[in-house]
Amino acid sequence: MMFILWLLIGAALALSLRRARADADPDADAGSVLDREECLRDLQDTSAVARVMRKAARGEDVTIALIGGSITMGTVSVGADDARYPARESYSAYFFRWWREQFPETHFQFINAGIGGTDSYLGVHRVERDVLCHRPDLVLIEFSVNDDARADMTPLSYHSLVRRVLECESRPAVMLLFMAQSSGETAANVHRRIGEAYRLPMVSIDKVFARLIGRGTAAKALSGDVVHPSAYGHAVVGALLRRCLDMIRESGQRESLPRAECPIPDLYQKPALLCGSDRFDFDPGSFMPGSGSDFYPHGWTHEKAGGPFACRLTFRRLGILWLRTIDGTCGQCKVSVDGEEAAELDGDFPNGWGNAITAQEVYAGDEAKEHTASLSVPPQEKERWILLGFLVSV
Repeated sequence: MMFILWLLIGAALALSLRRARADADPDADAGSVLDREECLRDLQDTSAVARVMRKAARGEDVTIALIGGSITMGTVSVGADDARYPARESYSAYFFRWWREQFPETHFQFINAGIGGTDSYLGVHRVERDVLCHRPDLVLIEFSVNDDARADMTPLSYHSLVRRVLECESRPAVMLLFMAQSSGETAANVHRRIGEAYRLPMVSIDKVFARLIGRGTAAKALSGDVVHPSAYGHAVVGALLRRCLDMIRESGQRESLPRAECPIPDLYQKPALLCGSDRFDFDPGSFMPGSGSDFYPHGWTHEKAGGPFACRLTFRRLGILWLRTIDGTCGQCKVSVDGEEAAELDGDFPNGWGNAITAQEVYAGDEAKEHTASLSVPPQEKERWILLGFLVSV
């Protein structure tokens, strides 16, 4: 009986100590739910990341970039267990802070290229202007919640995005972050195939969330809106990233591992995003300059009937970037390529979560050549339509 009593007292003391440590260090509390195998399982070839760490240790300037959707941008939902995380930081804050703490004498440039509601199809076309132009040393890619695991385009656009980053002039290290909704929905398994082919370090929060929920953690503790992590959820993501970085630094791997050829085609060659601030041959017709979008202000807005927007571009594949709005003022727009109707795009986003930056491929050809593309808003009740840009690749 006395033995059982001492066991109960010991358990109570351990619990109180854990709570005390958590109150003093909420990051440690989030990290306590991780196990070593989860951190090691998908790290693969860490030599490139270790090389960045050695550069930082020498005191040289280092540029680190993130590209992804709203989770990367910093959206934090309200969760059931957020009380210990009043700062409500996103995973990017934990990730960047690790580098500053480990290498306090180093000058870092941190770039957060997250844009809410966007996927890797837009990502591969914007990565040059948003990330690669800064000559990064390390790029972390996060699109597993925003990409559609069922869409045929998802592995193609994600693969091309990874390839564009790996092959850019600064030859950065690449890490892949696989997020998941608290419902379990994710494109992680599709993305993991690309990461495994290139032996990249992969950080799989999808598996951690699934394990925690399976063992009784309330889904609402990890995400208050199913899609975005809560303050506690972001802390768990941050703890996993920091633990993985610790392990990479401890291993100090120098030799890179051989890479297999990825069986998924590299579809988007020389991808680019073109808008009103770029130089190309176009006649805006009745579209007026300006979009009202914070991310893509140099677009065009159609307000009343008139001539189509027409442009000449060289491409093999063409996509349109436009804004869908929740205010009910936008209608339809027809897209034609070389005189043939290619798509009809809806500018309305009824009952949406907010105005949505939307990208859709409208044309795919066999070879790169010059085409004429036009956008026309037919006479209708709603003649407003917002064009943000063109997505071209050869």
